[in-house]
Amino acid sequence: MEVFIKEKIRVVSLFEAGKIKPLLFSWRKRLYKIIEVAFSYSKNLGQEKVFYFSVQTAGGNFEISFNREKFSWEMERSL
Repeated sequence: MEVFIKEKIRVVSLFEAGKIKPLLFSWRKRLYKIIEVAFSYSKNLGQEKVFYFSVQTAGGNFEISFNREKFSWEMERSL
C-alpha cells in the first residue's frame, strides 16, 4: 500500500562525478540502510530542481527526494 508522507529526513549520501547516491537515512528516530536504489529521476519545480530516488531497505521500500536549491531531503512516500 502506497502512503504519501512528505516529511524532512536526514540522509548520508555520496556526491561523486556529478551524481548523488543516497546511502542511508534517518526517519522517525530510526536508521535505514539503503540496499538498492531501484531508479531515480529529476524534475524542475519552478526554479527548484528535485531529484527523486526509489530505494529499498530492510525496513521497506521508499521514495525520497533531494531539493538541490534548498539542499534538503524529504521522505516522499512509502511504497
